[in-house]
Amino acid sequence: MKQLFLYLFGILISSLGIAFFIKADVGVGTTDSVAVGLSSHIPISVGVGMMTVHVTVILLNSILGKTLPSLFVFIPIVLRGVTLDLWNFLLTDFQLESLVLRWGLLFVGIAFMGIGIGSYLHTNLPKIPVDELMQTLMKKDGLSLRVNRNLYEFSLLVIGFLLGGPIGIGTFVISFLLGPSIQFFYEQWSNLLSPSNGGQYASTS
Repeated sequence: MKQLFLYLFGILISSLGIAFFIKADVGVGTTDSVAVGLSSHIPISVGVGMMTVHVTVILLNSILGKTLPSLFVFIPIVLRGVTLDLWNFLLTDFQLESLVLRWGLLFVGIAFMGIGIGSYLHTNLPKIPVDELMQTLMKKDGLSLRVNRNLYEFSLLVIGFLLGGPIGIGTFVISFLLGPSIQFFYEQWSNLLSPSNGGQYASTS
């Protein structure tokens, strides 16, 4: 039951972080820019665009890991798309005029992404495909979660730009800080959930 809580909490709070990126309007994350770019070219929601990106990542992860994807990996994809569309709907009328406050919202979003992803990475339940890919890459190239995440973010930056996604200064800030944020909160969750602190689940990496 605790794993399910960590899992759902992680997806919900990280989706809120993405919604904050969009609302800050100073540039969204690279994955989000691809999703928004897709939704501007074809009649789909940002959430469905996000699902499309993740399905592509599943295929890449299957090729690198030389495994067939499980049907269960589609569970977090649907949860991500639905929760993102839900947050976007709930925040429809939420607007910040002050540039300072918008930048503040962006940094809150980065923290929420780190908290959320760090949370559900400590469960044995299906991961968001990009996070599954990060763990596959860590095993193959020996690089840290932070380095692999940053490489991934910059790759999507190019794709998002080509699709006309909302790339801005905030996009580059997210690209630099999201990896460290995930790494930091992943380690905090590791400490919190360690047996010495009464936690039931250790790191899955």
